[in-house]
Amino acid sequence: MSASLKRRAIAVQVAVGVHYAAMAAAAIYVVQIERRDGAIPIDVIATAFGGSLVPQLIAGPIVFTAFLFWLWRAVADLHVHRLPGLERSPIWAVSCWFVPGANFVAPFRTMRELWNRSAGEDQYNAKAPVTLASGWWACWIGGLFLHAVLLATFMVSAFNRARVVTSPEIAMLMLVLGQAMWHGAMIQLVLLVRRITAMQASHIYSAGVFD
Repeated sequence: MSASLKRRAIAVQVAVGVHYAAMAAAAIYVVQIERRDGAIPIDVIATAFGGSLVPQLIAGPIVFTAFLFWLWRAVADLHVHRLPGLERSPIWAVSCWFVPGANFVAPFRTMRELWNRSAGEDQYNAKAPVTLASGWWACWIGGLFLHAVLLATFMVSAFNRARVVTSPEIAMLMLVLGQAMWHGAMIQLVLLVRRITAMQASHIYSAGVFD
């Protein structure tokens, strides 16, 4: 494992920590304002949730960028040691996130191969199931779907002069579930980064695969 991979893994974890710290700070700030104004508890909760979304929109892309830098290095380290049968290049591992259609499947397959090959599996077991990677991707896609439905509902109502009937309660439930899935995906992503980095750094990995 290159020293660069470890540094990038740390950068991902720091970015995620800053992300959640900013969300918590924003939520606490708006809660104090709502309480000072005498808002009822349900309004306080709703406002705190909404306030936490603002830093998420800012810090989220930073986390994603740090992750892509780590991903490129992790896949590149496999290629440096000329492991046979690798199907994903470092460039594709990163660029597939931005290719419509492919970005629903290719990132998961990349992470699965990266995990298995980092764990010392040969090319014939590179597609073996990885529970953590599957959970991460299910949460990511599930959250993306729920947010897409909410956005589509808003866009149709706002620009086509058609009213899509969705009660505020259902919309809030979908938003909360979507956020919960995305946070689940982020937590599992941190675990993936930590475990893969550790596997590439282990003596077993170096001796069993590279030598």
